[in-house]
Amino acid sequence: MYADGSKEPQMSDEVAKRARELFLSSRNCAEAVLSANMERLGIEGDWYPGVATGFAAGMGRSGMVCGAIVGAVMAAGAVLGRGRPDEDIDALIEFAASLVRDFTGEFGSCSCALLINRDVSTPEGLQKAREEGVFESVCPPFVEFCAAAAGRLT
Repeated sequence: MYADGSKEPQMSDEVAKRARELFLSSRNCAEAVLSANMERLGIEGDWYPGVATGFAAGMGRSGMVCGAIVGAVMAAGAVLGRGRPDEDIDALIEFAASLVRDFTGEFGSCSCALLINRDVSTPEGLQKAREEGVFESVCPPFVEFCAAAAGRLT
């Protein structure tokens, strides 16, 4: 049974599952969330994971904002973003603000470093996190949550 009471998976559930699959097999958090949603939209190309690559582990492994959040906001931009400077930005801004609120409410923080309880800004910290399997064991719920949020738009 799904959140809306149906027995069929919602599209956002499928996007979340695909994002998790991508994350655990080949992509970083931001790439996985963006890629799963771009696939859902039918937007093809090998360019979009690349625009998300630098947001891994809180942007350049700084431990700042979780890359999954950034990937979701980028995916939402494909739907709600403006093409011209005179177009309205309010819907996308509200999505981003809502995502940050909801994510923080669910997980306690938006900071990658706080979420994974590791300092990945140093080579030693990153190596330790990798050896401990932190990304595979801690991050999948973040990826799924953000992919599903953006998936509700796509």
